[in-house]
Amino acid sequence: MRGAASHLLSLINDVLDMAKVESGTMQMLDADFDLRALLNSCCDITEGQLADRNLTLTKQIGPFWHPHLRGSELHIRQVLLNILSNAVKYTPDGGTINFYARETLFEEGLVHLRIEIADTGIGMSEEFLRHIFEPFTQEQRSSRTTYKGTGLGMAITKKLVDQMHGSLDVVSTPGKGSTFTVRLSLPLAEKANQPDVEEPPADLHLLMTEDNELNREIAVALLERDRHHCREWPRGCRTVSERPQGHV
Repeated sequence: MRGAASHLLSLINDVLDMAKVESGTMQMLDADFDLRALLNSCCDITEGQLADRNLTLTKQIGPFWHPHLRGSELHIRQVLLNILSNAVKYTPDGGTINFYARETLFEEGLVHLRIEIADTGIGMSEEFLRHIFEPFTQEQRSSRTTYKGTGLGMAITKKLVDQMHGSLDVVSTPGKGSTFTVRLSLPLAEKANQPDVEEPPADLHLLMTEDNELNREIAVALLERDRHHCREWPRGCRTVSERPQGHV
């Protein structure tokens, strides 16, 4: 009963999402987010699904030269988790899931991303790949019972990617696995476009006291590395009023 109820709830949620997408009422969010945090959270959620499975998840996130972006973080997460969940669902124990994400280009204010999710699962036939993004489509009739799929996940995923003006491609071989590639182009976060208005103080004086000569040399080296100008306190001066003019 629990399994049937869980499957029914998943089906209802997918149908509602599909209805929103097809009617154009699915709200695409537009907010700043950290891409690295988003991708890591997707991997963390997936690793939680592997607690009772003998599967290996490998990830390579980056390099990202512009990680702070603006877009629909919620729906990017939904797209990636849909693909990752399918990879977990359709990969037998002993298999692997590889997650790769990187920035490929920055051009005209847009950051181009490539996210690839590859598994060593049951794979799909060439014939089925032509229909994979159609609603209620599954290659094997037993999938609804064996793998508890609704047949809507990939259709929703494809439509979400299309609404974000991206692309979703898949290659697969029966018995060897599948590779999904998501490409998105997103603008920089608004904060990333703003100049840094906070400037360091123009006249900053530091007083460093150290009896050990070696420690003094190390401290001075560290301060000068951070572009602080250092002057040695003249020997014999015990108070600020005694120091020669110009010494700090």
